[in-house]
Amino acid sequence: LRNARGLVRARLEQMLGWVEISRERFSMAARHFERALSTYAKAGERDERLHGRLPQSVSIAALETIDLDLLPSVDVEPPADLGRNAREPWFHAMQNRGWLLMLAGRQSDALDGFLAARVLGTSPAAASIAELNLASFYRILGAPAAAREHLHLARRQLRVQQWSHANLDERMTLLEYALEAQILDPTSAGETLTRYRSSSRRRRGDHPLENDCRVAAIEAMARGSLEAIHERQSGALAAFGKALEIWSQLGY
Repeated sequence: LRNARGLVRARLEQMLGWVEISRERFSMAARHFERALSTYAKAGERDERLHGRLPQSVSIAALETIDLDLLPSVDVEPPADLGRNAREPWFHAMQNRGWLLMLAGRQSDALDGFLAARVLGTSPAAASIAELNLASFYRILGAPAAAREHLHLARRQLRVQQWSHANLDERMTLLEYALEAQILDPTSAGETLTRYRSSSRRRRGDHPLENDCRVAAIEAMARGSLEAIHERQSGALAAFGKALEIWSQLGY
């Protein structure tokens, strides 16, 4: 029991952090997550999956509040001998780290984070998200050819993903693709949004934000963008208005 005490306390701090996330109290959540990281570092026992969950949790709080003071807690590397079952949280931690580093103006380090996430995905949907991150990265840097190449790779991954039993994170990949492709490939963006609407709504897993209203907001944003591309102004305004209403209710 003495050996497990550190892991139990780290897990408890993480759970308290997620309670604060559900209350939209991100600064308080970040403090819990940082305490969890500190406690885990001192624990005698190791837990690969929990280890990945902690920087992932801090990175979510940091992104939600654009708090770059939390970057040192996220600017870590995954273990070299990481098992497959522990890769998923590190995947999210690395992609979140990439965007935090972009906000900090550290573009080369951000690219390293996106490339690290690229090798950690455990499903075609995750691989697609990794390529979309790189497409966004190069589009922001003004390199449309590289952005299109990664967008094409993302679409190839979406084609092999099984959607009938996809969970929330996997189905959200379709929305992420539609939002990124609306500029470079609006036709495929429309096709992808249609696939999202027709995909199974069956949910599985224990995602703590399974019923998060942000999903509806992002869906409305994607729908509005495509309506605008097709010059359907009233539909675009209605969809964007719905997204704005949801974001406002959430305090964004």
